[in-house]
Amino acid sequence: WLLTVSMSILGAFLQCRHTGGKIAAVSARFFSVAREGKTLPKDGPSLQDFLRNSAVVSSSNEEQNGDVRPFSFRLESRLVQGKFYLETYGCQMNVSDSEIVHSILMEAGYDRTEDIEQADVILANTCAVRENPEKKVHHRLAYFNSLKKKKVISKNVTVGLLGCMAERLKSNLLDGGAVDLVVGPDAYRGLPALVAAARADPAAAALDVQLSRDETYAD
Repeated sequence: WLLTVSMSILGAFLQCRHTGGKIAAVSARFFSVAREGKTLPKDGPSLQDFLRNSAVVSSSNEEQNGDVRPFSFRLESRLVQGKFYLETYGCQMNVSDSEIVHSILMEAGYDRTEDIEQADVILANTCAVRENPEKKVHHRLAYFNSLKKKKVISKNVTVGLLGCMAERLKSNLLDGGAVDLVVGPDAYRGLPALVAAARADPAAAALDVQLSRDETYAD
């Protein structure tokens, strides 16, 4: 009886070892596969490949959307060209004209300043209907030029006369050297180009007082 029991225990022990060996083998194989699954193949794509492919996709998108412009395109068109100082004399119509001049120069990239010493361009919008405003303008032009001589403002500052007085006196103002720029009320749309020309070559004054059927105030 004792021999029979011993043989049964030995058989069970051997079977357990055999089964446990299979489990251990399966377990080892499972973990081996798991580790192998996390290993990148040696011939797989590298970081440089991903970067290169990204550049190709970006270039392809730009070609397909050739009519799309980045937002910076709009910003570049608004680069500040300088600062302008503007005085207005005369009737209410001149006040309205000065608002138009302000809008045109701002659209062209200029900023307005209330400090004459900070200005790159000094403009006086005038009226020739009354004598008193015209005298004031002459005094102001003399004052502007005295600031240049005293070096309170730069000698390269452009001084311009706008409006009815500019149209009436025309080249007489330029010949006297009081101003660099004379622009009539129908030429305000071309003011940025005239200012640019006068600033580029101070010795060559700019004049545009031609009347036009296409009024400056038109939309």
